[in-house]
Amino acid sequence: MYKWRQEFLEKAPGVFETKQTAATVQNEQAERIAELERLVGQLTMENALLKNERVGWKHNGGETGYDRDVAAPGQCQTTLRGV
Repeated sequence: MYKWRQEFLEKAPGVFETKQTAATVQNEQAERIAELERLVGQLTMENALLKNERVGWKHNGGETGYDRDVAAPGQCQTTLRGV
């Protein structure tokens, strides 16, 4: 009985700290999830914007000397004119 009592007295303060730490970890995780959700939203908007710009490449009026056609994702169809 003495060992149990001694161990309890040594570890009793840590019992309450663990609950506080768990709450802190949960808050940090919630903040991280919110940050990642904002990032996903931002990247979704940028992706949509870039898709719209890619469609507009065909209408560059020859200013750069390149013809750009709408390409499938992952493919580039840029050719140099006059060469």
